[in-house]
Amino acid sequence: MPKSPDIFIDVHYQDALPIVAVLEANLDPERVIVRRHPLAVKAFIPINFAIEATSLFLFEELVLKPLLSPAIERLDWTKQIAKMLHEMPPVNITVNINNAEFIDANLETAHEITANIWEIITRVLQILRADGRLEMVEKIRIASGQDGKFYIVCYLDGRPALIVDLKSERVTAIRRQ
Repeated sequence: MPKSPDIFIDVHYQDALPIVAVLEANLDPERVIVRRHPLAVKAFIPINFAIEATSLFLFEELVLKPLLSPAIERLDWTKQIAKMLHEMPPVNITVNINNAEFIDANLETAHEITANIWEIITRVLQILRADGRLEMVEKIRIASGQDGKFYIVCYLDGRPALIVDLKSERVTAIRRQ
């Protein structure tokens, strides 16, 4: 009897860009199912990656690790995004763990971030785990700011509570007024 997949990835997009194929080619097709949803719209709309996993562990093992260590160079997410920087629409990535939104990366057109998103997510998880706060975080939001920087905000009890700084590898509490 075939085993059911552990992860589903729904990709909503307007044009068939190579990054969808790159994502799919890096993943185990028996454990991760990529469902494509091309949109018949003539507008500049974002590519939406909606990842549904049964556990954070499986997301890390079956999605993050393969995307960070592609089997062959032409399947390297970072390099493929770098080739398409000027022709790519905005990108949004949502990761749901057990039907609850856990990671929300609304990257818009910050494709330098898009190119490194899997590494960024991995580092955020490592920093939170090392700080002992990963288990208490309800949601992680990664967003690009108007100043060109990007921000990583973690939610506790439904409210923004922590900021993760990748440079210093520190987690700091957001002060409430």
